[in-house]
Amino acid sequence: MLRTSILALAPILIAGCVLTAVGVGVAVDTQIRDGIGTQDFASPLKQTWETVLLVLDENDIEYPKDFKFDDEKGSKMSFGSGWVSVKPHPKNSKYTRVQGRWTSDKTKSMHATRKLFDAIDEKLESGATAD
Repeated sequence: MLRTSILALAPILIAGCVLTAVGVGVAVDTQIRDGIGTQDFASPLKQTWETVLLVLDENDIEYPKDFKFDDEKGSKMSFGSGWVSVKPHPKNSKYTRVQGRWTSDKTKSMHATRKLFDAIDEKLESGATAD
């Protein structure tokens, strides 16, 4: 039984770290490969961007405060040794795709990605906004 379960999970483990979380009323997958995280959120583009900025601020991650976000196509913003991209989902207009690498160290970026995506998800779910 255990061997069968492990073998069933092998393709997922080989393909990369995939976490399943429940948030914003839907099941979403967080994928982390080579320190780059990707997660889709069931929220409008601009709301997701503002929430990302709020989470960056709360985690003392410095980013260019004068960065101009494209409200229609989304944008990718670089900061320090990382970056974050917020764009419309390529196949479902009800979702926004967030990708990011928070540091040049893959392991640290993996942990930061989980933490920051969880915070984004929590804030979107609760309706928290930047003032």
